[in-house]
Amino acid sequence: MKILVLTDDNISHSHGTGAVLLKIMGNHPSEFLAHGYLNKVSATVMENSFHISVSDTSDNLSQTASAIFQHLDKTGFHPDLIYSNFYGVAGLRVLHAIIENSATLPPVIQHFHDLRIDSKNELFCLLARIQSRIARLWVLTHRMAQQLKESHIHKPIEIFNSFSSPEIPHPKQIHYPFTPRFKAVMLGNVWMPQVMPTLRMTWRALCNTMPGLGPIQWYSHPFSVENLKRNGQETGFEIKHLGFAPVLSEVLPKADIAVVPFNLKDPPENDYAKCSLPSRLAELTMAGLPIFAIASPGTSVRDFIIQNGIGTCACPSDGNSALYKSLSDLAADQERRKEFGEKARSLALAEYDMKRIRKKYFDAFTQTLSESKGKRI
Repeated sequence: MKILVLTDDNISHSHGTGAVLLKIMGNHPSEFLAHGYLNKVSATVMENSFHISVSDTSDNLSQTASAIFQHLDKTGFHPDLIYSNFYGVAGLRVLHAIIENSATLPPVIQHFHDLRIDSKNELFCLLARIQSRIARLWVLTHRMAQQLKESHIHKPIEIFNSFSSPEIPHPKQIHYPFTPRFKAVMLGNVWMPQVMPTLRMTWRALCNTMPGLGPIQWYSHPFSVENLKRNGQETGFEIKHLGFAPVLSEVLPKADIAVVPFNLKDPPENDYAKCSLPSRLAELTMAGLPIFAIASPGTSVRDFIIQNGIGTCACPSDGNSALYKSLSDLAADQERRKEFGEKARSLALAEYDMKRIRKKYFDAFTQTLSESKGKRI
């Protein structure tokens, strides 16, 4: 099966969605994959990738579609299926142009991992125009589905999880009392750099009650720190960036809690904050770690953690002392941490097994293809 993957940011290890798609598509033969992207955020690791140049005018968008078709013809790549991972207006414009300028078309799956809605709601207008020609419409969270339904998208919407984690054979099992050896980890990018001063202040307050407590250990692509600096933020002494973790299965179980700094405001700052989930939750739960998140009510992150009983959440709007109290109470209560960690591990085994997620994806691709006439570009 030849698959054309369309994304906003090029698929790489530097961002969550890229890492997610690499886990899923990484074992698919490279000659059966092509990848078109709008923005290059770091080195592309997927072969047969090409940049899509975008302009706002309809004429130029038609030219963009033609350029994509010409590139595929030139490389001899004729997809059996298009998997679109676009999340905003620019990408939906391209997908609309592809669909409108194609006499024949392979089945298209539009999968929203994130949702970035413009002030004029053009994203919904574009999706409404092409929904009848999309084979399947997938979203990552219930809040995304609700957002689309409220915007008069009538296409059936399927909540389709793509998060996965390699097996961690020896997860966190023994939860020790809160001492200076207590260890917290962060994993992956910080989407909202503005949350870092709040996290640093909260961790600093905890350190003041436990002399000798070390910094939060942060494992992520170097891009993460570069992004912080571009936004005028620093890690300070409260957070130590350690680059990529050499082996997650060895690093994560040694921690006592996982920290997820997500957003600050209630109601959430925007639709991305409201609807999205950090992909690294899969590995954190697979390691059996209890989670402390800075996340406001009305976010999918808070829904996920509270509804699954795997940790605690707080944000500044909960009150001046809520963040510190939520973190310090969790640190002090080893039985509660044990309960959260066990539930996290059970959730991950049921939902995030990498082999099962890959199989689910390609089973869905195969079913979509069999339900169509298999027309090609």
